[in-house]
Amino acid sequence: MFRKFKAVLSAQFNLGIKLEHAQGVPRNMSEAARWFRAAADQGDDKAQFNFGLQCIQGNGVPRDSGLAARYFRMGADQGEPACQNSLAILHATGDGVPLDKVMAYALWTAALRKGEGQAERNRAHLRQGMTPAEIQRGEALSSTMK
Repeated sequence: MFRKFKAVLSAQFNLGIKLEHAQGVPRNMSEAARWFRAAADQGDDKAQFNFGLQCIQGNGVPRDSGLAARYFRMGADQGEPACQNSLAILHATGDGVPLDKVMAYALWTAALRKGEGQAERNRAHLRQGMTPAEIQRGEALSSTMK
């Protein structure tokens, strides 16, 4: 049963990719968003990132950084580094979520542990405006993240 469920998620995500990139079908961003969201709502972390990105960009769906944050959070909670990086950006800027440098630092630290290239530069820039106590709290918080 689990393999069938994973196959359905994979098919939904792959259909979203094909629609997004016009691979064998006409490009249709709103349909891509529909399939990414279907897979994301069932726990696919790559689909959570793709749908969140579409929400941030207003690509196929109305721009909604709060909704993007919700989907990035789903993926970040599963340890998806692209979601952690994207959610950190939102926390660092207060876009769709409360401004929270400690949370942004923690998320970038977690993403960095998984090799997310953008996380290092982003975290270094943020660190310049943080107190040692904030950095310490961010390090401690990141140790609780996948």
